[in-house]
Amino acid sequence: MKIKARALLLTLTTLSSVQVASAFELAPLKHQKPYLLELRYGSHEPPQADTAIAETSTEFLANAASLSMRIAGSDSNQIASGPFTFGFTLSPSQQAGTFSITFQGDYQQNDSGKTFQGAAQIPLNEWAVLAETSSTTITSTGPQRQTFSVMMRLRQD
Repeated sequence: MKIKARALLLTLTTLSSVQVASAFELAPLKHQKPYLLELRYGSHEPPQADTAIAETSTEFLANAASLSMRIAGSDSNQIASGPFTFGFTLSPSQQAGTFSITFQGDYQQNDSGKTFQGAAQIPLNEWAVLAETSSTTITSTGPQRQTFSVMMRLRQD
């Protein structure tokens, strides 16, 4: 019984040490890279004519695939997951609280793909649409429209 108690105590002590070490390692990273770049991407049905854009964006943000990474205010990098790749160069804009970004991306799924590139001014802490394409497929039930969107937010935390 005493051996089990010692083993449990040793395990708990080790786990708390790992958690403390992780917290100390995260602090310098947050200092060097104080922003979180968040991406949402995916296909969705285009909004109905009577649907508000804000309502559509909220639904898209909740259901879209997502990627995020810590970055500095001036940074260049690439992030990828599965069929989605996103490369960017970020720099502070002359307007306070706004950043300039140039980007290129690629989304390859099965037999179709989407490539996009551009430049934008991104306000801090606000979602912005970076790319959007629509396509129509003819099916047995008639034409079916799909929209592929990429949205980004740069957040300081």
